[in-house]
Amino acid sequence: MSNVETAKQHTWRQQLRSTSRIILGFLLLVALFHMGAATSLSWVPAQQRQQVDLEVPLRTLKGEQASLQDLKGKVLFLNFWATWCGPCRREMPDIEKMQQELAPEGVVVALISDDSAQDVQAYLEKSPFPFRFLLDPDNDLAFKLGVDTLPTTLIVDRQGRAALAHVGAYDWDSPQAIEELRRLAGE
Repeated sequence: MSNVETAKQHTWRQQLRSTSRIILGFLLLVALFHMGAATSLSWVPAQQRQQVDLEVPLRTLKGEQASLQDLKGKVLFLNFWATWCGPCRREMPDIEKMQQELAPEGVVVALISDDSAQDVQAYLEKSPFPFRFLLDPDNDLAFKLGVDTLPTTLIVDRQGRAALAHVGAYDWDSPQAIEELRRLAGE
């Protein structure tokens, strides 16, 4: 092997190592970002909360009209999801545990999807959950609230103001989430 070929191989290996380090660094940053996003919530202080207009016609899985306005005075846990969304499906057991603990305190969970009623019902046959499932087939509520990523959770206080908007899956039965939701229910 000539000196030129050896030099080319050495340069190529250096470039490969450098590129590998950049890729690993990027992946580490992405992992750290997601870990941070999954472990903290940014609750809005009561004095800074804004009213949320939830007046959009929705449908039940039976095709009946539904409205979130009927739930005024409750703490609303609104989770935008889809049957095909892996992170959405993974957080459902945590949401169920949270609901079981906080429903007596006035926290109401509603899962909102643009999937068809048949798709949601087929999903629920395999994975039954006791939530209030509502359909937003044209994404009217999602667009109104600026939801463009799934899952997204919006928590509305008893006065109809946004207390939290969280994009991505979360451990909703964590002690921190339960504590904050319980505090919100007590306001």
